[in-house]
Formats: sequence, C-alpha cells, structure tokens
Amino acid sequence: MATSFLHWNINRKAGFENEVAKLVNMDDIKADILLLVEAENVDDNEINKLTGLTRLKVEDWKETELTPRFYSKLPLDVFQLFEIHDSSRYVFARLNIAEEKEIIICGLHIPSKLTVNEKTQYSDARQIALFISDMKTRSNVGHNRFLVFGDFNMNPFEPGMIEPDGFNAVLSTTEALNEQRTEFYKKFDYFYNPMWSYLGDRNYLTGDLKLAGSYYFRKTRDVTLTFWNVFDKVIIRPSIIDIFDFSSIKIIDDNGIEKLVTTDFQLRDDSFSDHLPLTFKLFI
Repeated sequence: MATSFLHWNINRKAGFENEVAKLVNMDDIKADILLLVEAENVDDNEINKLTGLTRLKVEDWKETELTPRFYSKLPLDVFQLFEIHDSSRYVFARLNIAEEKEIIICGLHIPSKLTVNEKTQYSDARQIALFISDMKTRSNVGHNRFLVFGDFNMNPFEPGMIEPDGFNAVLSTTEALNEQRTEFYKKFDYFYNPMWSYLGDRNYLTGDLKLAGSYYFRKTRDVTLTFWNVFDKVIIRPSIIDIFDFSSIKIIDDNGIEKLVTTDFQLRDDSFSDHLPLTFKLFI
C-alpha cells in the first residue's frame, strides 16, 4: 500500500480548482494528501467536490494568505494538523502509519528570492530547522520521523539547504544514514534530499533531455543565475528512507490531458503557474 502526496505552488491563481483536480485524479498519482501554496484564491469546497479531498483547518490558528494548505482523503485519526509556526508559513501534521507510530509531515513555503536574499533564506532555514529539532521536546514528539515538502525557494546546493544548522540535507543516503554530523562541537540531525538528482536537463541513464527543474527564472542580470531551479522539494529524515518510494518522485510536466511545458521543456507562455507540481509516495 502506498500513500500519495502532491504539492503545487499555484501562484495565487483564481478559478484553478479544475487544473488541480486533473493532477489529483491522474491514475499514477491519485493523491491522498495535497499541499497547495499561494492558494488564497482557491475554493476549498470546489476542491472537495472535484477530488474528494477535504481542507484541514484548525479554527484558532492565525492563518494568512502565506499559509500552506493541506487537503486529505485520510481519516482525521490517520492524518491531522497539530502545529503552525508563528510565521504562518510552516504547517505540521501527524500521519499515523501504525499503532503508536507516526510521521510528522511539514508543509512549507519559504520566502521567494524575489522578496528576500540568500542570507535571509538561510536565516529562515535555520529557524525552521531548529523549530523541527525542538519539536521532540516542545510538542512531545518522541521520535525523529520527519518529512518536509513544499516550496523551499532554494536549490539543493544553497546554504539554507546544506549548512549543518540549516536543513542539513545531504545527497547521499549512505551519509544520511549516519543520522547526524558534528560541527562546532554540536550534533546536527541529517535530512536526506533526493531532489539533487533532478538538477540538470539530461537523464544520466539514457542521455535523453528531461525537465531541468521545477521553476524557471531569468529576469535578472545576476551572474550566478541558473535559470532552471529545483525549488519544490521533499526531504526526509534517515529513519523513513526505507518506506520512501524513490521511483515515485516526479516533477510533473503534464496533467494527463495537456503538457504544462513546451516541447523543448520550457514553461508555456500561458503557464498554469510559475512552478511545476511535485508528487511522491510513501510505502504505508
């Protein structure tokens, strides 16, 4: 049995429920859990009508237009929200996978490079990484089974993703399975980041062209610009590597009816969003 996840930053699109539903209902996705970012114009009731997914909300939470939205087909005793960061950009849920066993799921939206610089993003990454680490004591989470996904607005190689006091997200399962690294006389828990494999436009097995990332941007003279970026990601603690379906990770370029990109893998001029969707599954 597999639980299917879908994430999409929909760029504040209104009347976009049908486009979301096309992805949710695709045969190879059939999303059980949906995370939408920049979704303040989405009609939750329409999403439910088209997909069977229900918006998860906590009435006394101080949500804003920046708050990631979780939708789910799972019963509340299996998947439910339990904490939100003060910034409203990071939302946490418990996914019960067995008797007295759970995974903490974090949906996030780190501020864009259009509004903040790399140093500010690194600062945000440090805050949320510390928030997650402290959760084991603050929120009575007696384990280290965490999965974080959404719009990181950083590439896998940027400081906020790889610094020990940031997400500390490495590209090697062998290294990640060491669970921690020691820097500055302090131990830092690893995340494993499978999205390193999605940088670049060549399939390394076949040599064929492929998508080079999930977000394309060139409207600047910054000489470090990479044009295509892998901003939309999932990272996991080593403790759940064995239940992650790595073959299921996909940056989606079509919705089963039409392509979201051109034949040369560029975002369409009438693009559905400035980000492409991401899907993956857990063996639970």
